[in-house]
Amino acid sequence: MPKPSKSASVSVTKPSPSNKAKFPSNSVLPLPSRSAKASPSAAASQEVVVTPSPEATTNVCVDANALEHLESEELVFSTHYLAKVLCDANNSCATAGHMVELRGRVMMMKTYCANVGCTEREMLVNSPKYQRGRRVKSNTEGLRYTALAARYSSRAEEIVLIAATRIGM
Repeated sequence: MPKPSKSASVSVTKPSPSNKAKFPSNSVLPLPSRSAKASPSAAASQEVVVTPSPEATTNVCVDANALEHLESEELVFSTHYLAKVLCDANNSCATAGHMVELRGRVMMMKTYCANVGCTEREMLVNSPKYQRGRRVKSNTEGLRYTALAARYSSRAEEIVLIAATRIGM
């Protein structure tokens, strides 16, 4: 289960007959407000059902915790989505097709994981909006997330995106 955000206090639960009626099957977790101050008692009683979205399953996202320093306007999606990600030993997580940079070398997350070994998890994700040369720091020394992603996680896409980053994208 993902760590709760510093400014929001909601828990993510699996759908059950008791809470299915409260929330539609396509509920998403809204981005936390930077000024929101939820009381501990209110947070304990609040439950949200989160389901994957079509956007989040197309390999274009990064662990939402790594993006919490960005404003909501700097993110691709207005809400975080639940998706399968690959995580290294330092909990740097991204979907398989997301482009990462390791000490100046750009590759897809799945290529990085083939080299270092990763585990698959399910967590809340989002993606930074494209900005020329944008890199987002990860938990792993020397590893940074780019704003680019290979939608189908193919080797051909990876080669094109590597070339794009070399020319400054």
